[in-house]
Amino acid sequence: MLNKSYIGLDISDRSVEVAELVKSGGEIRLANLGRVKLDEGIIERGRLKNQDKLLEAVAKAFAQAKPQAIKGSEVVFGLQEARVFSKVMPLPEKDSKHRQGLVLEEARRHLAVTEEDLIYNVKILSDSQSLGQKQTFVVATNKKVMQEWQEFFAKANLIVSYFDLEPLAVFRGLYKKELQQPVCLVDLGTNTTGVAIYTAEGLQYFESLKQAGKFFTKQIASELGVDLEAAEKLKIDKGLINDKKVGKVLAGTLDLIFDQLKQILDNFAQSSPQPVQEVVLVGGSAQLKGLLSYAANHLSAFKVTLGGSALRDARASLLYLGAIGFALREADQKWPQTDPVIPLLNLAKGGKTAAVKGALARQVDSIAIAGAEAKPRSAFHFPFKTVLSLIFILLVGGLGVWYFQLVQSQSQEPAADQDYAFTTVLNFPLQLSLKEGGQVGSLSGRLLENTIEAADSPAQALLASRSLVVAQLAEGEYLWPESLTPLPAEADFVLPLSFTWLAYPKAEVETSLNNLTMASLPAETRFIIKNISYNKLTETDNPGIYLLYSQVSLATDKFVDLAAQLEFSSGSADVAQPAETADLPAPAPAAPEKLWVIETSTGWLNVRTGPGTSYDILTKVNVGDELEIIGEEQEWYQVSLPGDLGAGWIYALYTEKIPNLEP
Repeated sequence: MLNKSYIGLDISDRSVEVAELVKSGGEIRLANLGRVKLDEGIIERGRLKNQDKLLEAVAKAFAQAKPQAIKGSEVVFGLQEARVFSKVMPLPEKDSKHRQGLVLEEARRHLAVTEEDLIYNVKILSDSQSLGQKQTFVVATNKKVMQEWQEFFAKANLIVSYFDLEPLAVFRGLYKKELQQPVCLVDLGTNTTGVAIYTAEGLQYFESLKQAGKFFTKQIASELGVDLEAAEKLKIDKGLINDKKVGKVLAGTLDLIFDQLKQILDNFAQSSPQPVQEVVLVGGSAQLKGLLSYAANHLSAFKVTLGGSALRDARASLLYLGAIGFALREADQKWPQTDPVIPLLNLAKGGKTAAVKGALARQVDSIAIAGAEAKPRSAFHFPFKTVLSLIFILLVGGLGVWYFQLVQSQSQEPAADQDYAFTTVLNFPLQLSLKEGGQVGSLSGRLLENTIEAADSPAQALLASRSLVVAQLAEGEYLWPESLTPLPAEADFVLPLSFTWLAYPKAEVETSLNNLTMASLPAETRFIIKNISYNKLTETDNPGIYLLYSQVSLATDKFVDLAAQLEFSSGSADVAQPAETADLPAPAPAAPEKLWVIETSTGWLNVRTGPGTSYDILTKVNVGDELEIIGEEQEWYQVSLPGDLGAGWIYALYTEKIPNLEP
């Protein structure tokens, strides 16, 4: 029987990995692996900067693969997660224009992309709870990025049929069998840390965090006063355990990741019938010395493990998970049935995009779940009405080209909404009273308790307890996702084990937040609440009284000066009150926060006189500029400008915030 080989190619900013798998008689095994490190500047955040150097590195990775050189030309490749937007979201089934608008709106929160540059793919998972909608998995990227890579592979004489997704590839590299419970993969890469939550139905959540390996190195260099090369060596050699100073810097940056991760997992638990119990660390930075034990202590409510290859081959280290996962998409035919890809652009001769302007590249598939029959849909049809539409498009093409050029002349900023152009975030600690009758100004809550008599582990006991409590919830009642009872360590696990949970009426809490929002805003301010999140629950010194720390994100019709708002610390155990006169020592001034301006399609970013596109343009800043933050709205930063320009506002999407790690 002939063996069939499959090649996966993973290219990051600092390395190239290639994996060749062989399939024989239904069995998939690892054949050859190759890896080459890349110098700084060849790839930057997933964008090609030196094509010739990368061509040399890829050829070397194929030629020097072990135990034998890789000679095939058909490869599976995936874009870096920094260049891809992916999300599980409901979309209208029939209204393609509305669907396109929703995808663009969501994608622009993550990518520097215009409508003309957007390419996306949708996998339909199931019917949504809303009539006329489907629950979908959306992936999107920028056409310019696609074109760069397609031209590269043409020069490299490598054949790619589509672009895969890095988070999906990593999951394939880890798991051969269907999941029995949700799992969270934390991929600590060079530029970003990918947080992905998977269930038996596939990827359910993905977010890219901006703290990762390169950021760790920069923080060590800054804090210890060494160059980047020395900082990288200290990071690898010392890690968290072999040097107190290096460990302190790494701990500070990791805390930023783990705090965000806990919020993501809490939010998922609120919306999913089964919460995540296991967190799996993967990626190059997951090999930091002491990371696993540090993560386990920080994420004590979860089982924390280090990822290992599903192929059970000693050669398949974490470094090759992406490349192996890419190859598995072709080697194991179950993956094309569930995992979407990004279709290739139609490139004409010379590598330029074919001249059908304004035609948004998209492909919509209907993917079944739970054993239902899949019904693929064709991406394009040409009935009579469509032909008429195309004629109309040609007639107005001149106007379209003029409008496209006008849009391109503007900075990469969101389209202004005349009614609600400003974003505001308010924080409120709400009192929950467990006493009958409660306290004035408090909301009602109640405790739910049970005892687990049989379980194999603390985590299993916790899950069993939560399942019992969920069944006891009254209509409209909401369960705080974490048990109030600390989970014992494995070594201290003794049955029976008792748990206490807190529930509260969701509608009552939301009504209170709406009233507090109205009271906090200036008179005659119109607003729309876009999102409510519950970030922390703490018990006060007053028995039976808890504080639920809540955050309200809203769009307003005018700029709201948050400096006039009381800010509540998420670590406080008391409701903020007006300050009383007291002889208190003045706090030490906090070190100023800074940001970087990252890549835009123009190479620069407008600075405005206020936080919105309706304000006048003050000046421009360039990609790579480092600026001090002096004010902040959710989607805008106020920054100090060089020279005598004073201060201005820039759109946050095209920046990277540099957190202050001082204790």
